[in-house]
Amino acid sequence: MRISIKNTLIITFLILIIVPITISGVISYQHTEEILINEIKESTLKTMEHANDYFIKYHIEKIEKTIEVILATTDLPYILSNPELIKETQKEWLKYEKFNDDIWYIYTGTEDGQIYVAGDWIPPTGYDPRIRPWYIAAKTNPGQIAWSEPYLEYISNKIVVSATKLIDSPKGPIGVFAIDTSLYKLSDIVNNMYFGQGGYAILIDQNGYIITHPDPSLAGTVINNEKWLKQVYSQTKGSIYTTINGKSTFIGYITIPHTNWKLIGFIPETAIKNKIEPIKHKTIIVALLSITLAIIISIVISNYLSGVIHNLIESMKEVENGNYNVRCKYKYINEFFQLSNKFNTMVSTIDNLIKERDHVENRLKYISLHDALTNVFNRTYFEQVVQHLDSNNLGRTGALLCDLDGLKLINDTMGHDSGDNILIDAAKVIEKSLSGKHSLFRIGGDEFAILIENTTETYLQAIYRSIKHNIENHNKQDHELYLSLSIGYAVKKNESTKMEDVLKEADNMMYKEKLHSSQSKRSAIVKTLMKALEERDFITEGHAERLQFLVEKISKNVGLSEFRINDLRLLAQFHDIGKVGIPDKILFKPGTLDADELKEMQRHSEIGYRIAMASPDLTHIADWILRHHERWDGKGYPLGLKGEDIPLECRILSIADAYDAMTSDRSYRKAKSEKEALAEIQKCAGTQFDPDLVAAFISDI
Repeated sequence: MRISIKNTLIITFLILIIVPITISGVISYQHTEEILINEIKESTLKTMEHANDYFIKYHIEKIEKTIEVILATTDLPYILSNPELIKETQKEWLKYEKFNDDIWYIYTGTEDGQIYVAGDWIPPTGYDPRIRPWYIAAKTNPGQIAWSEPYLEYISNKIVVSATKLIDSPKGPIGVFAIDTSLYKLSDIVNNMYFGQGGYAILIDQNGYIITHPDPSLAGTVINNEKWLKQVYSQTKGSIYTTINGKSTFIGYITIPHTNWKLIGFIPETAIKNKIEPIKHKTIIVALLSITLAIIISIVISNYLSGVIHNLIESMKEVENGNYNVRCKYKYINEFFQLSNKFNTMVSTIDNLIKERDHVENRLKYISLHDALTNVFNRTYFEQVVQHLDSNNLGRTGALLCDLDGLKLINDTMGHDSGDNILIDAAKVIEKSLSGKHSLFRIGGDEFAILIENTTETYLQAIYRSIKHNIENHNKQDHELYLSLSIGYAVKKNESTKMEDVLKEADNMMYKEKLHSSQSKRSAIVKTLMKALEERDFITEGHAERLQFLVEKISKNVGLSEFRINDLRLLAQFHDIGKVGIPDKILFKPGTLDADELKEMQRHSEIGYRIAMASPDLTHIADWILRHHERWDGKGYPLGLKGEDIPLECRILSIADAYDAMTSDRSYRKAKSEKEALAEIQKCAGTQFDPDLVAAFISDI
């Protein structure tokens, strides 16, 4: 006979649940008494430790703290030797009594038998403090606060304990300072501890004297004949079973710090049995209810699990038939949930792999057809579109080509990051002009193209003007570099015309425009670079004007023509233009440049040379810009020229530049005086500077 999975589960669950419940019920009952005793033991000790930590210990420390404060703020040896000060001191003690309910009396006894009490109490004839328990306690424990055994207080005739400390002087002990504390507060603390019906607690000192007891008449009496007392005094804390007055009793005890007093709790055996009996009945009832509930739960779980398994089997059949959209849904977190979740994950993984494949294919297709820098279409896609246009013999197709002017100059001077930025700006300006209607291609390092079907030359002219207009607006904004594009366009005349011919015609038009305006565009780019240098604040305000004045003064002194003087003035203005290509971290470094940084800084002469060669207005001074850091002794850079091999104009600029630098304030130093600057130039004559020019300069200045 075949048993269904449902019935199998019910039988299995009943066996697995009922048998353990029965066994655990029996074991639980057998160990109930032991567990409860341990709990009572721990609870008793915790109750006493809690009472000690939060009440008794606080009460004791409060009294001891008061003693320490009074002794630290009062010079008792001096006061006791000056009777006129004693009354004022007693008044101060009264303030402590007034504001601290735990303090009964504050007083001092002396070695000569005198006693001084806060208040108006006058000791009777024959009263000797030296034989009182509090005085003896202090004498027995010199150097620390000691607690007396409970005793009958002389004034109030009540049982008290005293905290005392010996008063020392350079000549030895002179007396004892003491504070009486009432047993009422300690009694309230101890008596409020609850240990069940018939349970109670007491507090005794290290000699067995009872400090607090539920029966107040026993306070001050001594316990010294109990067998259990020896064990209590031998350990810091613990518990024992013993017999008191013929009854089995559980005793728990702890030690009070500072005083070595013992806090002892007593719980009679009857109180423990009273707690066990209800637990025994409850254990039986719980066991019966558990068995009944186990039967019900077995049936419910079996029905649920069999349904889950059936549902999972049906879902697997769907997957087996190729339906990957099927999902198993379970809201309870268990092994079946995990199984169904794994199933769902498997199906989802297949879907995700298909989607990921499509995404990767689309991304690869995008990358293969787009320029990584500007995100416009690349040359590969451009050639595909051109081939498509030729294959379909589409007429009236137009092409517009744009070439970015001065990209090589920008790369060489400002670095390739700046070149990349201006390429991105160029692509954005062109795309803005197309208004999203047409596709833009980057077909070379500095060249862009636009292909438009069914167009006219008039339409291409409109796009041309739009691009030029947007470039003009772009340059009016606060951009680091000047943007310039040379543009050409052409339209396919008929269907037989190849796109190659159209592109060649547009390319010819573009280069005609580039040749026509190359000088003005290069000059504009150079001016932009000069402006960028000025904005970086590396040409100090007024430096160029002062330098032009100085070189003109030296030039006239040595008899140069007006033509050469004008060129020198131009050199004074543009000699450091190459610094536009030096990184800010080097230009603005406050400290000394290291070897690599110095080498990078010295490149500004070569960068300036390339910039000048790109500008028709500066070509004739390009060599001077390259050589303006050469030295008379040949230790300059970049060529290491020496003496008169250095152009005269460079030698003149070197003296003027050094003089102006020394007589101008810098962020890292104050300006030198004219006399100091001239002395420094004279010192460098024949090494850094031309000695003849130095003489002419100094005589003229």
